[in-house]
Amino acid sequence: MWKWTMTRSSIFFVQIVWLLALAAAAVVYFLGYWPPQLVNLGSIPIGVVWFGAVGAVIISLTGIVEHATDWDTGFNLWHLSRPLVGAALAVVGVLIIQAGVLASGTPPASATPGVPKNLLYYLVAFLVGYRE
Repeated sequence: MWKWTMTRSSIFFVQIVWLLALAAAAVVYFLGYWPPQLVNLGSIPIGVVWFGAVGAVIISLTGIVEHATDWDTGFNLWHLSRPLVGAALAVVGVLIIQAGVLASGTPPASATPGVPKNLLYYLVAFLVGYRE
């Protein structure tokens, strides 16, 4: 029977590829080539997905470095899928916050000049992705 194994180095390489792909997506977005229909996913800004995935990649890279001497291959698939899980959980986290804001009946405060209007959502997305 064929057994699929990956080393810590190959998982590290995959995480770097994820990071480069996310950086490329950010460049495409900021240069204005991102499809306008994908700027928001319903009530969720696309940046939430991005920050969730970045947070997950960073914590995965941290784990790879911290466990250099005691790498457990049982976590390989987890590390490979972590950016997707981080992005999905970031969306859920922001939806929970949006539901709380809407349920309270209090309209969100107006944006402070110079501060992105979705900054709280991006922060929550990164933290949820990082600690998924």
